[in-house]
Formats: sequence, structure tokens, C-alpha cells
Amino acid sequence: MNSTSRRRFLTLAVAGTVEPGKRAQAATAGRELFTFRAVAGLPAKPFPSYASYVIQGHVDIVRSTGIVTKTVFAGAPEAMSTIVLPGLFQSSGGQE
Repeated sequence: MNSTSRRRFLTLAVAGTVEPGKRAQAATAGRELFTFRAVAGLPAKPFPSYASYVIQGHVDIVRSTGIVTKTVFAGAPEAMSTIVLPGLFQSSGGQE
């Protein structure tokens, strides 16, 4: 399996690289459910981070269903708070 950086994963997730109706290929060790969480600091290096961009969710690869949430929290990843910055929460998908 190829490795990728968290920032590259976030870039791909935000861009929506998987078209609806097409199944994503993922190494899930035979499981149907793919669960993930990626965190990156905002703004990008070399600037100091003042916020954390979090993409998390679960996707059923066989059924092509799941939920993905994108949230921006106050604070850098190493000191992230539970405060969501106004207007910066997005949820997509549906409950299986």
C-alpha cells in the first residue's frame, strides 16, 4: 500500500476525487467499513497554525454509503479545542 501525507489526504478529500457511483479502492484487510480521521494545521507550514482542519468519517465501500464530516476547530493540532469556528462545519453522505 502506498503511503500519503496527511496534508495530501486532506487535499484529495476536499477536492472530492471519488465520483458518485464509483467505488473507492482502499486497503481495509477484507473489511467493508473504512473509518478514518485526518488532522492538519491551518495555515500550512512554515506559518504557525492557529486552527485545525479535521476530516473524519466512515464509508461502507461495498454499499457506497457513509458519512464524512469536515470541521475547522480553534487551536493548532497539538492544542486543539472543542470550539468549532462558525460556518466551518460540513457533513455529507447519509446514515447506512
